Amino acid sequence: MALFHGVINSKALMKDTTLSMIVSSDDRKNIGFQGQPQLLILLHGAGGSNYTWSKYSSIERYTEPLNLIVLMPNIEFSFGLNMSNGLNYQSYLGEELLQWAEKTFGLKLDRETTTIAGQSMGGFAAIHTALAYPDKFGKCGVFSAPLALDEYLTGERPLGANMAHSKLVSMWKDSIFGKDEADLTEASIRTKLQAFDAQQWPLKLFHACGAEDMLYQDNSSFAQMAETKEGLEYRYNEYPGGHDFNVWDECSKDFLVWMLK
Repeated sequence: MALFHGVINSKALMKDTTLSMIVSSDDRKNIGFQGQPQLLILLHGAGGSNYTWSKYSSIERYTEPLNLIVLMPNIEFSFGLNMSNGLNYQSYLGEELLQWAEKTFGLKLDRETTTIAGQSMGGFAAIHTALAYPDKFGKCGVFSAPLALDEYLTGERPLGANMAHSKLVSMWKDSIFGKDEADLTEASIRTKLQAFDAQQWPLKLFHACGAEDMLYQDNSSFAQMAETKEGLEYRYNEYPGGHDFNVWDECSKDFLVWMLK
């Protein structure tokens, strides 16, 4: 097992960008992996970075016995989207990073062995990317994500007591979505999921949220919709706790078991 923090150059982002990775090895415990490893892209939340998961969770320890490569990119405050006035993070996640992994690790990726997941903002980015690239990702993990982002941005619903709505808008809205996108279609995960052809592209979705999370109601409502989506293999778990790594560390253990079963 190896944990690396480094810098790669991205053509999609037109700059150097930081990347952390966990690379499995069967040497330490003589596990004896069979076949090539699966790939997990694991995304941080707002205010985080590529260091977040290794800093606040036990993800390295949980993945040690697994034949798995975990890439933890830095997606800044992008929500994993191609920003209207910013950088092309969706192209980076859904295209370039996968190509980099194939070349660097000698992988032959397919959608059955390629997963994307994340917490909070990273959860939004994960499901948005999975829906945008159904030929690349067959599995997705969403942990406590802002799944009513379009309503937060238009002021229809407050984000929560711990996050000022005006601050959210001023920091992200115009740079990501621009000033002229009145309906904020890229921010509506519910609309994206309803339009998604899960019959052609069967998707496995693991969804989790803390029972005391400030985004609990939005995640619970999304779960009711997702459970009725044809072609979607869906699992929803609730955990004691709020919007923090006490929940996300715990749910990541269940997620890894689910992902590799």
